Amino acid sequence: LRAQSWDLLNARLQSFGDAKPSLSEHAHSPSNDEATRLWFDPERPAQKILIVGDSHAKDMYNMLSQNLDALPGIEVARFGMAVEIKPDHLQALQTAPNFAAADTVLVSFRYRRFAMDDLPRLLDLLADSGKHVVLTSRAPEFEADSPFTTVDLALRRDGKLDRDAIETAAWATRTVTPDHPINQRVAEYAKAYGFALLDKEPLLCDRAAERCTMVTPDGRKVHFDYGHYTMHGAALIGQRIADMNWLAPLDDAQTGL
Repeated sequence: LRAQSWDLLNARLQSFGDAKPSLSEHAHSPSNDEATRLWFDPERPAQKILIVGDSHAKDMYNMLSQNLDALPGIEVARFGMAVEIKPDHLQALQTAPNFAAADTVLVSFRYRRFAMDDLPRLLDLLADSGKHVVLTSRAPEFEADSPFTTVDLALRRDGKLDRDAIETAAWATRTVTPDHPINQRVAEYAKAYGFALLDKEPLLCDRAAERCTMVTPDGRKVHFDYGHYTMHGAALIGQRIADMNWLAPLDDAQTGL
């Protein structure tokens, strides 16, 4: 499931005859495709959204790209980058055709405590770019014991799929929430730079019901580890993005629409 979550991006590489990078390289650095090719249609009057980040930018790309019919008026591309914000990645971003063409940059990382002081290097560049910039929170995370997810552990323990029990337990055992210190730092950066901030938790978890979606309606796992999305999970969350109008803060971007 982890390897399958890269299928959409790998299909682009294969169409150009590019070698497929390792999963770690794919997660934490830009591919040649991301750094040198224009994915957006310059003739289409759509909001062009460049998703910048690590494997969680890949998840966001999978969510949006699988639901473009429900999200009319946008195009999406992804630029891989390590959370440590390396100088060569910043240089590659500045020269990337997708960055030049993007109306909006959507930042999506699994932010890490050791790298939070590095983030302004990217934010300074984005602030100076004149583009509309939106930060996203670190996604909800859950107890897992690799290679087993929350769902796997429940099945091994109970011998059956009890969706209600799994999803209410998931809410109670979240390890990353909107109040997590890292998410508080992200919110502080958003306020300091005047960037919009999108909270990922409501896409997965219902605060009123105190439960988090762990299984799709047709019984497939939403995650393949502590918090990365399967292709089926990403498709489900992408539909919620459309249904909830979660991207509304992007409406302020200057586009060709």
